[in-house]
Amino acid sequence: MDTESIYVIPHSSKPVNEYFNPKLLLGLYPTLFCYGYGSPEDKSRPVEIKLREHIRYLLSYSDRRFETNHSFIFVVFNLLQRRDACFHAQLIATKPYFQASAQEIQSLNSNDIEMALNKSAKTTCSSTSNVSLNKLLNHIKTIGGRVMGSAYSRTALRTRIHALIYNQGLPSIFLTLNPADIHSPVALYFAGAKLDLDNIQIEQLMTTYKRAEIIASHPVAIAKFFHLLITNILDTMIVGGVLGPIKAYFGTVENQGRGSLHLHLLIWLDHDFKPSDLKEKIQNGDFREKLKAYLEDIIKEDLDEFKGKRTFENSDILGVYVTPSRLSRDDIYSALKTIDLSGLEQDTCNFGNIRSTPMKQQSSSSISFATPSPKRYSETTLYAQPNYATNASRNESKIIPACLPTPNPSSPNFASRFRADIVQLVESNNIHKHSDTCYKYWNSNRGDKKTCRMRMPRKLVSNSTIDPATGNICMRRSDPWINNFNEYLIAACRSNMDIKFIWSGSDAKALVYYITDYVTKTNLSFHDTFSLVQKSITSLQNLRNQTNNESAIEKSRKLVLRCYNMLASQQELSGVQVASYLMNWDDHYTTHRFQGLFLIQTERFLQTQLNETRVQQKSEIAAQGEYINL
Repeated sequence: MDTESIYVIPHSSKPVNEYFNPKLLLGLYPTLFCYGYGSPEDKSRPVEIKLREHIRYLLSYSDRRFETNHSFIFVVFNLLQRRDACFHAQLIATKPYFQASAQEIQSLNSNDIEMALNKSAKTTCSSTSNVSLNKLLNHIKTIGGRVMGSAYSRTALRTRIHALIYNQGLPSIFLTLNPADIHSPVALYFAGAKLDLDNIQIEQLMTTYKRAEIIASHPVAIAKFFHLLITNILDTMIVGGVLGPIKAYFGTVENQGRGSLHLHLLIWLDHDFKPSDLKEKIQNGDFREKLKAYLEDIIKEDLDEFKGKRTFENSDILGVYVTPSRLSRDDIYSALKTIDLSGLEQDTCNFGNIRSTPMKQQSSSSISFATPSPKRYSETTLYAQPNYATNASRNESKIIPACLPTPNPSSPNFASRFRADIVQLVESNNIHKHSDTCYKYWNSNRGDKKTCRMRMPRKLVSNSTIDPATGNICMRRSDPWINNFNEYLIAACRSNMDIKFIWSGSDAKALVYYITDYVTKTNLSFHDTFSLVQKSITSLQNLRNQTNNESAIEKSRKLVLRCYNMLASQQELSGVQVASYLMNWDDHYTTHRFQGLFLIQTERFLQTQLNETRVQQKSEIAAQGEYINL
């Protein structure tokens, strides 16, 4: 009988040290460190390099072997997270407030968690039902809030949003941008595809499946694409005045089902109106008309303006418009075919004369607006782009619009090309289609009416109206299925988007609460959190039965750290999210810097000052009493 030699890799029952162990990654990934050299935290290296910096260097290799490995980024990200958690657990163990509660925390057992779960099932559980358990959860939150990419650090963003609202007032616009990385030539270029971005041929873009395969295997490149696209949109378009003058914005990054990133953005328009001022001004008919015109300028709910059914003839005269013949599908494709042909080189060489998007001027009495007419489209640019070339002989009806470049503002017939491009983008990306997500809160057993939670289809409205009594705004709409969009922003991100105006009526606070709750939502429910904490306590109790030589503070520290690690193990992160954190690209974008207030230290300082003042007063009173006796 033939015997086959088998190479057996031995395993030890003792865990490998993760700290300052250069052999760890060498042993885990011998195919990445081919010669057994170059591992992070190698003490033989003459210049010390931090682990985070070394990881960023490895992920920037030109051969992309570290980026395309299916597990490398997740392993090193988990190492960094555990180090952060361990460091901050050790740090809070030295604080007096932790030491004061250590005895209570380490006395918790699985029965306490079981009682809390039973009470929560009966909806009788409160924050004061178990003081020790509440302290444990607070310490877990304290540690997690300082760990990169944790659910608790995401929750801390809510505090920043509330601080910005307190500082700047209520936000004015809620915007969602979802860039189409699968169809973007720039994303493919970052992923290593051999493309000449100055002269893109449609045949080079490959099939949708092939593009998706490339995008999925290059998370660092896609994170770079998203970061650069969003920062450019924010710097050149949002700050540049596409939606009007702004004074602040705050956006949070999330991943969706397939792992790609999208942005939720709150925008504060640059005006000084308080809710009471707006409530008063809405009674003025002229203000209402200007507000409607402004909203119709920045938010589109149908394609009439771009298909020729409703095109303003004179932007200075509100409500006067003509109705030219509607663009047919053949006309749209004809316009798209002529985008950036080779003969445009003579028209695109002078980029110095291209003007940036003008800022909408602000008036002291109202929110000003500027509705662009077809004649003015050629004077407004999204951003200067190089000359692209497409194959005009190809059947344009088969091309995904997101793959096409944004029309060049300096090209001939830009207005018609831009309108045709917007029509194609909206019809392919921004029309709602029902899915299971629309009905995820619907329960037939309760007798719920099966309605789309996105409120689709929406009611058709012939003319925009604002109710002065309630402040309710109803925008004109001729298509029930189109999501709100802004033509300049959708042309830039080339995918689906949504935009909403936040009015200062009775629903404003509820909407802001929903937004802040949505963008900072966590993956674990209340019951799941308690169940995992119970599991951590049980496993730690089994270890304590073997050795019991540790202090209460050390036992509490280990319990808090184990509970956090157990909760963090259930967090779901996509490869693009992990790559974004490793490359030091933030999970939020904002115009402001925030400084944390350490309330515990502040309270201790004030208490110390108060005690010293009381002692001094008692000394003075005692001294005065002795003087009187003399």
